[in-house]
Amino acid sequence: MARLRRHIHYVRIAREEALLACDLYNQRRHARNLEACIVHMSIAWLNLFHAVCIRDGIDYYYRKGRRIERIDGEPRTWDLAKCLRHFISDPQIPVRANIEFFIKFRNRIEHRFTQRQLTSLEALVAGKVQALFLNFERRLVDEFGKPESLGEALRFPIFLTSLTEDAVDAVKRVYSQVPKSAKTFIEQFETTLNDAMLSNAAYDFRILLVPKASSKARADLAVEFIDKSKLTIEELKAVEAATVIIRDRHVEAANLDRMKAGEVVQKVRAVYPAFSIQRDHVIAWKHFRIRPATKSADPMNTDARYCVYDRAHKDYLYSEAWVEKLKAELASDPAQKIESWRRSSNGGDS
Repeated sequence: MARLRRHIHYVRIAREEALLACDLYNQRRHARNLEACIVHMSIAWLNLFHAVCIRDGIDYYYRKGRRIERIDGEPRTWDLAKCLRHFISDPQIPVRANIEFFIKFRNRIEHRFTQRQLTSLEALVAGKVQALFLNFERRLVDEFGKPESLGEALRFPIFLTSLTEDAVDAVKRVYSQVPKSAKTFIEQFETTLNDAMLSNAAYDFRILLVPKASSKARADLAVEFIDKSKLTIEELKAVEAATVIIRDRHVEAANLDRMKAGEVVQKVRAVYPAFSIQRDHVIAWKHFRIRPATKSADPMNTDARYCVYDRAHKDYLYSEAWVEKLKAELASDPAQKIESWRRSSNGGDS
């Protein structure tokens, strides 16, 4: 009975921390609300995992031999990273990738950026924050049942982003203020994830909002979430078509920190001075298939981690992550490496 009371105590802490994190994130007037949200969600996840350990009798103490390690006299329990490795052993699980992102992101931003810079960062990580909460809710209910759900305590927020032209312009302005080091961190972190992981809602939750026609039913919900897996083939095609339209319209906002091929080549020459734009760079993007050929019928078919198509100027722009990938690949035996890429890509298109 004592064990039951103790693990429920940790569940209560986890719930309260998650609710506090949500409140802080939604309070626009609150200073450093993004940073505070991440801190409290980290505490929420940690307490949730510890509750499971206590309930299931898992030894969650760090030990030296059989002795429990102590810090200032207190037993040292598993940190969040250790809990993740124990409960989600596969690093390719999107839920784990999402939490790992915020562990590293918190270390990156804590006490380093101004409030204005942190506000601009929200534009980049909003979907990941949403996924962090949804994943927590699912795990909480899976482990301890529906009575522990946060659903009744949370609501869909009132917002303006993307509802008006002025709001879209405002988001673009905010995005331009994101610290370069933070954008580089996000790009580099995501180079380790495959396409399926990047598009999974458990890693980065993205929604397409379409105004709903008024219903005659007074009790009809104003907001409904539709599970794509339950759509018919025709319905799914319609959703995907709408997504492509929206992506095409908003790609310009994502180009603010991208660079042209010439800039990529100049940076890569730091590790391989002979690297050329007309030959080597073309061979590289062909080998790694980060973009289609120049006259492709679908120029938007790029690997967004490394490259995007700029419709306004009808050319391709590349990310800092692409530069770092090329530098890492060419750090040793660059000429031999490029020759192997050439054989696999069969030549040079500009």
